[in-house]
Amino acid sequence: METPADDLQQQCEALRNRGFEHLHDEEFEEALEVARQLEELRFSAAFEIAALAHDGLGNLEEAMRVLHRGVEAAPEAWTNWQLLGNFLSDLERFDEAEAAYEQALECEDPWADSIRLNQAVLANRRERFDQALEMLDLVEDPELRFHVAEQRIGILRRQDRQDEAEALAESILAEGRGHQDGGDALARTAAMLGRIHLEQGRDRGEIRQLVFDWIDRDRACVPLMALLRDVDGQCSDQAKSFELTVNVTFPDDHVLRRESAGFYLVCGVVADDADEALEFIRRLEDDNLGETFEIDEQRDSEADPQLLKGVYWRSGRIFYEDED
Repeated sequence: METPADDLQQQCEALRNRGFEHLHDEEFEEALEVARQLEELRFSAAFEIAALAHDGLGNLEEAMRVLHRGVEAAPEAWTNWQLLGNFLSDLERFDEAEAAYEQALECEDPWADSIRLNQAVLANRRERFDQALEMLDLVEDPELRFHVAEQRIGILRRQDRQDEAEALAESILAEGRGHQDGGDALARTAAMLGRIHLEQGRDRGEIRQLVFDWIDRDRACVPLMALLRDVDGQCSDQAKSFELTVNVTFPDDHVLRRESAGFYLVCGVVADDADEALEFIRRLEDDNLGETFEIDEQRDSEADPQLLKGVYWRSGRIFYEDED
């Protein structure tokens, strides 16, 4: 028989799941509302969700304030300590980040492998490469293997051990083709392998195909988009920076048509004109979307011939339903 405490736990877990779904869909204001409800229910995930939402909105300072409040209110919640360490590491406040990770490890039942992985990232940023590799050796959870490999490859590259980095990247990508997890790490690993091949003077068509083979794992992968721009090497005296909101409608026979009418994207692109910018965006999306891309809004800047043409950043897909 369920008790009121069980009902409350189920309510909190359902809200937590909804909050992370909003974060995944980049619905940050909605995530903040869920976080507010969770904090009223005194559920520690409220602080993690709120901090990630504020960070997604570009307000890292507010995200830090939320997390500091969170570790005071729920010092036993390792996830908040880990996220605080990640933000501090991003800000290059390395000693504080290390202290936050140590606090996370002292909490009850932490995911130690996740924390050690982040400690390895921190050691790498501090150029303590041997320490970083030792930390990675401690991570045993198979769920993190692609992230561990990504970090190890990056360290090998920084140590100028390019042959080892190339061999490991090729091996982990071959393994990753049969898995759906670790998509963002695999996309970044593909970008590193492409960089190695570009430095080796390998065929640019093959490197370009590598980008298209892995971009579907993380279509917002900045390193892959940067690699593609460098491979294409397109410059122009007329090139402008565009911020485009693009409306993509699903064809009637598309597999997702039963669930959604289409989606919006917001992208930053350098191109001669809006039509060329749209083409750069379209080639990074699914081949079976056809000619269903339309510009909904656009802003552009003065010509900047110093920038390579191509996509620089893009949002996640914002799906919408049919209008009545």
